[in-house]
Amino acid sequence: MFEAAVSIIKLCLHFGEYEKARGLTGSLKVPEGDKPRQAELFMLEGKLSLLTNQYERSIQKYQQAAQLYSELGDNRDLASAYNNLGIIAHEQRQAEPGREYFEKALSLSPRHEDENLKMIIRMNLGIVHMIQGDSSEAAEI
Repeated sequence: MFEAAVSIIKLCLHFGEYEKARGLTGSLKVPEGDKPRQAELFMLEGKLSLLTNQYERSIQKYQQAAQLYSELGDNRDLASAYNNLGIIAHEQRQAEPGREYFEKALSLSPRHEDENLKMIIRMNLGIVHMIQGDSSEAAEI
C-alpha cells in the first residue's frame, strides 16, 4: 500500500498536481519505528514544499529525512537530502550554506554507487563555485 501511494505521489509531483500530492502525503500513515518509510515520506514532503515555494517547511522535511538516513547509514539517500538542502539554499541566494550542503553530499559519494546523483551533486557544487567567482575550483569538480 505504501509503495503504491508513493508512486502516485511521485506522479502527482511530476505532473504538477500539488494539491493531490499534498492530500496523499497527509493521509499516508507510517508506523513510528519504520525509519526508511518515514524518511522517504519526509523526502516527498520536502520536494512538494520546495515545488510550492514553502522553503522553511522544505528545509525542515529534508533535515528530518537526513537525520533518519544518517541513523540508517543510507549514504545515497543522505547525499540526496543534502543536495536538496543545497538547492534550497541556492534558490534563496545563500551560496555559502548551499556550498556546504553540496560538499557534504559530495563527501558521501565514495560510499554509494549512484553515478547520476554524484554527477548532479558535482554540477550543483560547480555552479555555486562559479557564482562565487571561483572558476578554477569549479573546473576541478
